[in-house]
Amino acid sequence: MFNVINAQDIEIFANFFNEFRQLLEVHIQQKRGTPLTVQFGNTDNEGLSPWVDIQGDPFSTNTSFNAPPILINEPVCDTLKLSERELYAFIAHEFGHILDDTPRGNDQLGREINADQTAVELGLTQELISGLQKLVDSELFTAQNQSILSRIQNLNMPDN
Repeated sequence: MFNVINAQDIEIFANFFNEFRQLLEVHIQQKRGTPLTVQFGNTDNEGLSPWVDIQGDPFSTNTSFNAPPILINEPVCDTLKLSERELYAFIAHEFGHILDDTPRGNDQLGREINADQTAVELGLTQELISGLQKLVDSELFTAQNQSILSRIQNLNMPDN
């Protein structure tokens, strides 16, 4: 069982949910085995945004919520000129964080790579790679460039 709350009626989330609902339900059943409710919102959502560290990222989540939110930072997405499929890849990545059951630790890169696998499983590998490359090319994320480049390299491996 998979439910979404899209109280702000954000079109990209509605479209993503419509296209990938069935595949996500399979992943949720396999990885969680329990129902999941996810809240979609943007940085204007006063009820969620103080609890989700979105800063300059295009998307973010907070997995400590019972109904984890996935927030979009629309100005950053617009600046990066992300395509609809690249937006889907980033949303899938955030679902990957929600579904990741590995213990939290200091290995942030490992957690990012694990989350990337949800985009891969949804057939959005190339879109995630091109979206990540736009992050690097934008020079907005220079402190994270090495990590992002490592993720791109991992996504380009033959087993992905």
